Amino acid sequence: MVAADENLVRAIVRPSIVESAALYPFPGWNEGFTTTAPLIFLSLKGKVAIPAEERLILDITPVDQVAAVMLAVTAETMVAEPRLVFQAATGDTNPNTMKRIVGLVGLYKRHHFDEKETGFKAINEIAGRMGTKTVSYEEYEKYSTPMLAATARKASSLLERIKPSWGGGKISDVINDVQSHVDRFEELSTETHEAFKLFKPFMSDNKYVFRADNVRSLFERIRKEEINLLVWNPEDPDWYDY
Repeated sequence: MVAADENLVRAIVRPSIVESAALYPFPGWNEGFTTTAPLIFLSLKGKVAIPAEERLILDITPVDQVAAVMLAVTAETMVAEPRLVFQAATGDTNPNTMKRIVGLVGLYKRHHFDEKETGFKAINEIAGRMGTKTVSYEEYEKYSTPMLAATARKASSLLERIKPSWGGGKISDVINDVQSHVDRFEELSTETHEAFKLFKPFMSDNKYVFRADNVRSLFERIRKEEINLLVWNPEDPDWYDY
């Protein structure tokens, strides 16, 4: 509705996937649960197979650079008629594929367990070397988390059927203890699957390349003495360091 109203001075700033800050207020700052956070979290919890299209560009843009674009567009609307849409994106100048991202998550996982001071050293070393890899969504559903969740549900149902109806004393206690662990495993597997389903459009389905031509054109018009006040340099970040 706003876009169709030509009587308004309006502009739409459309960021891609907003991620942690590159510089301001400090590198890595964020509030909330960003898109790459589940990948890192699940990897550290032992998830190896990541369902993703490895050639898909996961277009992530640091939040401080998105803010810079919003301020620049706002300033332009005060002095001129702005273009309608400004896409704050990095994929057209500094693409980051899912294969690269999953690989970087694996490198972080190894670093995390190498530096971990708690737990058993041998187990940490093994965990750190269980690197992450991309798999097709079909392979993931057939052999990974959904299959494990279904197996756990069947196991829990079987345990329920063999549980003695007369109480069973210690036998029932053992079965109940095993069943509680199986149920917890099924719950965690289901939660993992739901997280991957939520991010499937970004990781597997939508193979778009967003262009930020209007943003680049706008920043080229900012005076040299003021350009450092609003940092927009999507071509510069080294995603390994980021």
